[in-house]
Amino acid sequence: MLSAIAHSLQNDLTLRPPVPDDIVDRMTGLLKTDTTPLTDAEVEIILEEGLVDKYLK
Repeated sequence: MLSAIAHSLQNDLTLRPPVPDDIVDRMTGLLKTDTTPLTDAEVEIILEEGLVDKYLK
């Protein structure tokens, strides 16, 4: 039975294509925006508002 399971799983598994060596260079700037980043205080306010919406409304 274990052999059948192992064989079945082996047939389902596929190899992923190799990751290109220059992938990091190609992704540089992917998450950049035109605006300035939020400050820690602004992030804290956004998170607090989310919790208020989730639990108090």
